[in-house]
Amino acid sequence: MSERKIMRSLILFLSFVTLLVGVCHADTLQLLDGRTIKGKIVQEEGDRIVFEEEGGRMNNFFKDQVTNIIRGDSAPVIIDPKQFANIESDKVGYIQRLLKVNGTTDSLERNIRRVIAEAPESSRETLTKLFNISELTAALVPIYDRHFTQDEIVALIAFYESPAGVKMLEVAPELIKEVTEASLNYFKDNLNKNK
Repeated sequence: MSERKIMRSLILFLSFVTLLVGVCHADTLQLLDGRTIKGKIVQEEGDRIVFEEEGGRMNNFFKDQVTNIIRGDSAPVIIDPKQFANIESDKVGYIQRLLKVNGTTDSLERNIRRVIAEAPESSRETLTKLFNISELTAALVPIYDRHFTQDEIVALIAFYESPAGVKMLEVAPELIKEVTEASLNYFKDNLNKNK
């Protein structure tokens, strides 16, 4: 695989991360008819599941159509606190937990998988070796350490585990979509007014 193709794949990956980090958790539905669908459970009420597929398509399923629900698809992230000589091990653990509860690690892993799946067959092995979710998550630890105290990280964890934080994560993809659409419409309207 050429260096240019690797860089293009890396740029594609980073643009996905910029849009999605911290806002999506991947879920999987296994259906009675044998299909497996990946995406996100948007709503679960009574005997009905509203599910958004990875491509954005919305589906409604009755729970009796579903044989299994797998919430999230992330691999275990293993970070050795000893690799951070200047950061207390407790703080490393809290940062790792924050990255999990705010959806960052799940989004990173899902986007790594997407980049690898969309790459040419000949490039997939190289990309699989290049992207390691534990190493990538570990690279984020010093950034969070620089910007947040341990008490602030603990407070952020509490927020993301609270009903308001859980709801924020649930509605964030739709919020981003609506805010983007509203911003584009605003600029289009202003451009048309100024012609």
